[in-house]
Amino acid sequence: MEGTTNKKKIFCVILDFHRINAFKDNILFHVENYKNLTPKDTEFYIVNVSGLEFFSNKIDIRNKLNNLNYFEPNSFIELFNFFKERNAVGVVKILNNLKNLHLHIIFKILKIKYIIVGNIGYFPVEHQIIKKNLIQKLYSFINVKFQYYLFRIFSIIGIVSKVEYFFFSSKNFEDNFNRTFSKKVERLVPFLSFSLYKNLIRVNSLYYDNFLKDKNIQSKEFIVFCDSGFDHKDRINVEGKISDEDREKYYSNLIVFFSKLKKKYNKKIIYCLHPKVKYPYSENFNKIKKLVDIKKYETENYISRSCIVIFFSSLLVNYAVMHKKKIIVINSKYLGTFFTNRNKNYISKINLQEVNIDNIHNINLDEVDDGTEKKINEYDFYINEHLISQKNFSSNEQIRNIINDKMFN
Repeated sequence: MEGTTNKKKIFCVILDFHRINAFKDNILFHVENYKNLTPKDTEFYIVNVSGLEFFSNKIDIRNKLNNLNYFEPNSFIELFNFFKERNAVGVVKILNNLKNLHLHIIFKILKIKYIIVGNIGYFPVEHQIIKKNLIQKLYSFINVKFQYYLFRIFSIIGIVSKVEYFFFSSKNFEDNFNRTFSKKVERLVPFLSFSLYKNLIRVNSLYYDNFLKDKNIQSKEFIVFCDSGFDHKDRINVEGKISDEDREKYYSNLIVFFSKLKKKYNKKIIYCLHPKVKYPYSENFNKIKKLVDIKKYETENYISRSCIVIFFSSLLVNYAVMHKKKIIVINSKYLGTFFTNRNKNYISKINLQEVNIDNIHNINLDEVDDGTEKKINEYDFYINEHLISQKNFSSNEQIRNIINDKMFN
């Protein structure tokens, strides 16, 4: 590209206050895999711009990054000087809001090329109705919808950058994207470009990547429960505060379910906590801790070593499908409409064995086991539609080649 041939090439992840604050408990876990997308003869950097945001405090994360290259500008001059000497491609994890507009404009001036890596397989998205009063609706419009449409306009007229490449894994995403209003307009008027994304590229899912790495170390040692978090903040945003009584009843039913599973299979149960969910005090959850082994940030490792994996509304079901594991999806009235709708969404794409733990005393686990075994035969279609685009290649290789061939040359 003209004007960039003599510059140092860098591939970077640019983080704002919002993203750093969300990932602060284990920031390395959330960003280190991006290093694997870095082409040869290209430096990898974590760039922290939290100190340049309006109305936010800087968060220093240099000691949490295990010696990854790190840049934290203290001024806009430092930011300009750093990037003007470099040809940069970035995963820009910065909110598209007015508070950060100045950063997006600066990145446009500095010719930082945006990519989005969305190789997470099928993601269950449904329109959940959130009850709001007039003030909440107005606040939501100003802070979400208005700013979203404003950034769409800014990208169309060239004030902020569009995304050069959006990498996805599920055909469902592409189908939905092609049904959007902007794509319909572009088909009618080809010279108009309303989309935020210049190029959509289907690649393998990160679950297939990890499957390639550990497909030879599978075992059937454990029963694994992948917890999506009874008190997940997304659920609370939709349904409001969750009652202590419902929480205790849910965990009570889970204790009975786990006890029946342990008796039938004589296997240790691994309870994998959700890394971003807070767990309020619960007497019955404390009892669960005595019944199972609690783990965090190790879920994929234990899925590959499981005989059965239990879910409700978790993306990691994709990883269990890749390993052709027996899968149980639990339902309960205490999980609320948010998780119930998510479960239905998954079941609409892949026929998984369901168990209602509210009626666990009436469940025949021999029948459940037979059902999970038979449904494994239905995984292949889902895998080809949502998890694999090209066999025997990692998505890291696919994305890295495009960055090198299309964005740095």
